[in-house]
Amino acid sequence: METLVLKVGSIRRATPSTRIVRLLLDGRHFPYLAGQAAMVGLASQPELVPYSVASAPEETARHGCLEFLFKIEPGSRGAHFAGLKRGSLVTVEGPF
Repeated sequence: METLVLKVGSIRRATPSTRIVRLLLDGRHFPYLAGQAAMVGLASQPELVPYSVASAPEETARHGCLEFLFKIEPGSRGAHFAGLKRGSLVTVEGPF
């Protein structure tokens, strides 16, 4: 299990309440299998919550980034990700 602090490379709107967040590995490795999850949270906060990795392992290896799908509605576990911007730091622990 690894703990990494990764920079947000991009944020894309998937639906009105969800965002696809791409985290840059910057040459680091995060080996995982399809269907695995990671604990994810803002680097400035101690709370980590589980999310499935949305990118395929082959995509991560090829593009050097991890993708997660965050629901950012108030009251959802991902609401604290609503203020994420490109360049924000995110803690990722796993895979599980």
